[in-house]
Amino acid sequence: MYEKLQNNTRINVAKKLLAEMVDTLKKQNNTQIALRVYGHRSERGEKNCKDSHLEVPFYANNHEKIKEKIKGIVPKGTTPIAYSLQMSGDDFPADPLSRNILILITDGLESCDGDPCAVSLALQKRHVVLKPFIIGIGLSPEVKDAFECMGTFYPAEQEEGLRRALKLVVDQAVNKTTFQVSLLDSMGRATETNLPFTLYDKTLGIDRYSYIHTLNAKGMPDTLVVDPVHTYNITVHSNPPVNASNITLTPGRHNTYSVKTPTGQLEILMGGNAGNYLRADVRKSGTCETVMDHDINTRQRYLIGNYDIDVPTLPPLKFRNVRVSQSKTTRIQLPQLGMLNLSVFGDGFGSIMKTENGKLVKVYDLNLGSRGETIYLIPGDYRVLFRSKAANSSLFTIDKPFSIKSGETLNIKL
Repeated sequence: MYEKLQNNTRINVAKKLLAEMVDTLKKQNNTQIALRVYGHRSERGEKNCKDSHLEVPFYANNHEKIKEKIKGIVPKGTTPIAYSLQMSGDDFPADPLSRNILILITDGLESCDGDPCAVSLALQKRHVVLKPFIIGIGLSPEVKDAFECMGTFYPAEQEEGLRRALKLVVDQAVNKTTFQVSLLDSMGRATETNLPFTLYDKTLGIDRYSYIHTLNAKGMPDTLVVDPVHTYNITVHSNPPVNASNITLTPGRHNTYSVKTPTGQLEILMGGNAGNYLRADVRKSGTCETVMDHDINTRQRYLIGNYDIDVPTLPPLKFRNVRVSQSKTTRIQLPQLGMLNLSVFGDGFGSIMKTENGKLVKVYDLNLGSRGETIYLIPGDYRVLFRSKAANSSLFTIDKPFSIKSGETLNIKL
């Protein structure tokens, strides 16, 4: 810290600008600060990797005390960054509503055996601190990778660079930052809305904010107040979801971000009561992953595109390359099912068959029990094959053709 930084030493420049930052924070309501210093109590030859001390704890109106301590700092020893970070976790008051900001100022890398990145990540996962700010005095941008895993790194090779870095940190710590998410239709207009979306902390993978998107009275997306400390990934929970990553916010400013989520609607209809108990499997065309289990007789929003739809009727109904278009409703009208009542005298074995392309295809294995069975079927021509459990020859198989009509009930005795 005694090396030159332009016309002064690094330590003197840091002391001066830190005192200016303390004066700035003194004007902020509902803000408390503390000061922890490392490498200042033991000589370098001792290599004291626990040389870190909370010089001024958190309490109201301690600004002059901190400035006094800053004046007396004398760099002596080693650089126990990981240990200091670990100790700082206990410096903050136990207030779950506080935003705990940690600013680390250093002119060197970790010189002990600690892992600053692992310690920082652990503190963030425990919600002890937000992502730390690291200001590297006299450090070149080439060391960025060594610090970015800890938090947001600002290289300050000149005095003005350090002043700018401290100002940016204060802006992020105390100034209100707003964020506006525009959901774009197929024409690039911000007309889509009423979709859930989530902002995830990219570093930790946890959700920081979740909202239902809203357009205000002027037809503009709502303005949200968010924490600019984090880098975010966003997921718009459309059908299917849309993801974007590496969203950084300019602190103290209004930020906007646009996501393409053009949607239309898909309505799948069926007459009668049977359809109310069915769900269609909707997938992007040519894929196996389900986009949504779509309740029959409902209308749902989907991103525009082509979809494959399977309806678990007997036999299954399959629709391929169904087009959903911007702001339009695509309707699929399913045939109303018919009901088959099978009654038997005694248990047995059997199946319902249907002729397709000249061959018999099994539609359903019967589960008759002793009282028979009720089955809902797509209208069409079928055959039922049945052999009583008591019969000891295949020659006793019953082969009975029948037809199912929409909304009607057919009774068959075997």
